[in-house]
Amino acid sequence: MDVVVVLDLSGSNDETFNAMLDFTRMLTLGLPVSSRSTRIAVVRYSDSANVSFHLDKYSTNQQVMNLHKRVQSASQLVTGNNKSGA
Repeated sequence: MDVVVVLDLSGSNDETFNAMLDFTRMLTLGLPVSSRSTRIAVVRYSDSANVSFHLDKYSTNQQVMNLHKRVQSASQLVTGNNKSGA
């Protein structure tokens, strides 16, 4: 199974952003992450989309969990407006 988490950073405040990351962490912990079972990717967007990590990059839950810290740091630098049309 492939799971792609899209984090909408447009207009997100710290509370909303932390809730999105918490959801992603819980999802990751609840899935058997491996190259043969479940692959996870994370995409962040505001004005444009940025892939934090691709589906085939990491193959264990621990690797994905370690990257949440990097996603959080990188996402705090992203600003702009949501262009999803929603």
